[in-house]
Amino acid sequence: MRKTYNPRERAIEAVRILNQFIGDFIVGTEGLKIYDLPSIEPRVSRGVAIGLNRMMMSYLVISLAKWDEFYRCYRAILPSDVRNACLSLQVEIKSRGIIDFRNKVVGHILDDVTKRPLTASEIDRRLDRVVNGSREDFLLWINNPAGNTFPNSVVAITEHVRDRLQNEYGIGDKEITEESS
Repeated sequence: MRKTYNPRERAIEAVRILNQFIGDFIVGTEGLKIYDLPSIEPRVSRGVAIGLNRMMMSYLVISLAKWDEFYRCYRAILPSDVRNACLSLQVEIKSRGIIDFRNKVVGHILDDVTKRPLTASEIDRRLDRVVNGSREDFLLWINNPAGNTFPNSVVAITEHVRDRLQNEYGIGDKEITEESS
């Protein structure tokens, strides 16, 4: 027997998910900046730095791909004043090839089409599309601590959508922390 659709319960789920995204985006972007600090960089070997960069960039890609899935699953309950920003973010995620990068680079070792691992240059081309400029611009697109205003960064959109859902559906803080611990 299928459970009846309850928009408020779905909104509570959505708020919990958005809270996780906010943490993931902030930790992922700030973590990458930390390893570039002059006091840290000399203490980390080149191999470790490359691995940490790959790990954090991969996690950001996974989180952005989840945002695309979030939008598809929860768009029906989104307040009307945030729908365009959410759709624009989903379109940007797709246009940057983020879903493709997750599927072909982060999630698997073999390309489904060629049946072989991607070369370093093939991965770099895909990463260039994801970053769409410089790595610094990519990180600021996701999280700009000096300017996280709606709708100018992924974090700002995510926070604003979360806040609007809480307001629209009368969701208290206790409701979103009870089951998430």
